[in-house]
Amino acid sequence: MMNEDIQVLQIGARHQYAIPRIINELGRLDVLFTDSCGASKLGMVCSRIPRMFRPSKAARLAERSIRGVPPEKIKSCDAISLSELIWKRGGENSFDVLKRNLIRSKIASIAARRRIGKIPSIIYTFSREFQDYVEWSVSMGARSIVDVFINPQTAWILERDISGTMRKVYRDYLDLERISYERTVRNATLILCPSEFVARGVAEMFPDSEGKLEIVPYGSTMGQAQVRSGNETIEGRFLFVGREALRKGLDLIKEAIPKVKSTFPCAEVRIAGLNRGQLIDLFGCEPDGLTPLGNLDRNELENEYLQADAFILPSRSEGFASVIAEAACYGLPLLVSPQSGTPNIGGSGVIWLSTESSITVEEGMRTILMDRRRRDELAKSSRELAHYFSEEAWKARLEEALSKIA
Repeated sequence: MMNEDIQVLQIGARHQYAIPRIINELGRLDVLFTDSCGASKLGMVCSRIPRMFRPSKAARLAERSIRGVPPEKIKSCDAISLSELIWKRGGENSFDVLKRNLIRSKIASIAARRRIGKIPSIIYTFSREFQDYVEWSVSMGARSIVDVFINPQTAWILERDISGTMRKVYRDYLDLERISYERTVRNATLILCPSEFVARGVAEMFPDSEGKLEIVPYGSTMGQAQVRSGNETIEGRFLFVGREALRKGLDLIKEAIPKVKSTFPCAEVRIAGLNRGQLIDLFGCEPDGLTPLGNLDRNELENEYLQADAFILPSRSEGFASVIAEAACYGLPLLVSPQSGTPNIGGSGVIWLSTESSITVEEGMRTILMDRRRRDELAKSSRELAHYFSEEAWKARLEEALSKIA
């Protein structure tokens, strides 16, 4: 049977638009529908602002280029991004953010029906996005592929591990979260999960979904040519990348680093994604041993990877953290939790961390600093793992999964 074309709908530049690009290379992309990008009217307006005067959001939007997808297959809508700016005034607790995202999904669905203008055969969306459009398409006979990019139990995990209590606003949030995921799963023909951790979370929440699940780990958009050797390593420098500090286990690192520094004064954890003010807001002080770097551009982040002794991410919940693939491409030993989504491949350059306490975080950091031969062995294995994360390997995994819904 001939493979049918796929409509890809996504909000934001997730994976630098790698999924529509790969699907186009497979000869199966019908259209990519997205929100504001460098080629949209809003993106072009932002690109005309002189670089030195561009606000950070305008700069990021102007640089959202979609490579590898023919321009005639791209349809975008600035109303989705503009609506989000308006709704951000509504509050910033988890419940408000979720409500805002669901409203954005409704606006995106209306825009997609107007701009695409045809009934799809197959649609590819990301969890909880374009839900009205998915529901309409399925009612018209389309099949739905949903990419569940993070464990749907994440909110429950964080409330249990961090708060230790069930606040009323959070109970309301969890109820709405479950309804939203339930709708996503119900309308899906095929559910793609980037890790076993995500697949297990979906199956536990929705047992009827198991026959729809397919594990397809993401890859790195850096390209295989970026695999590095001979890095300018600074001993004792650990790199953490991420903005959602508590979900990604930065509090565990904060507890571990003073103990490590008492023996190894050179130990330092550099944090890409958070600035000094955000770190102080989070912990009430600027903890010794944590160096906030703020938001970094691509070149600045590359320098951090090149100089790091190891990469650390004791995340409580992910889908698959793409920064782990990047760190492997730079040949860094990986100190990560199983919940980070890192595949458990033999000799993969990984020291596994528990998120139940900071003990294994401290032990993992000490291993890197005390046993340099072990550190170098982990770095070598990590470079080998980088091949698994190449875009070509990712493409092969995705092609195999898509063949099941041909």
